Amino acid sequence: MHDGNVSNDNKKEKKKLFFTCLFFGRYDAKVMEEHFLLMGDFDHVGTASKISCPCLVITGGADELMPKKWVKDLSLHIKNSVYAEVAGAGHAAGIFFAEEFAAQIVDFVKMLKK
Repeated sequence: MHDGNVSNDNKKEKKKLFFTCLFFGRYDAKVMEEHFLLMGDFDHVGTASKISCPCLVITGGADELMPKKWVKDLSLHIKNSVYAEVAGAGHAAGIFFAEEFAAQIVDFVKMLKK
């Protein structure tokens, strides 16, 4: 159980481990749990609801870190948002599925120009 008393050095080490797992595509439940505990009580929905400009909310269809249901639900709280998904992509869709990711962005920009 997380007691809230995590030193800055410990936070840095945990973040480094988290991003190493993320970059190399390793899913480690313990690392993910620690990451989310370190995120604290950040109000994602409250923050998202303050966004009013057109916004593309894009996710990987196979993202285990941020499941598409969460991303889709979050996008519902952003005015003028468009939800898009890169099928088969994980959390780093923009890196490993760059062409598909870019195509979603191009489609969004084209829609804005109409």
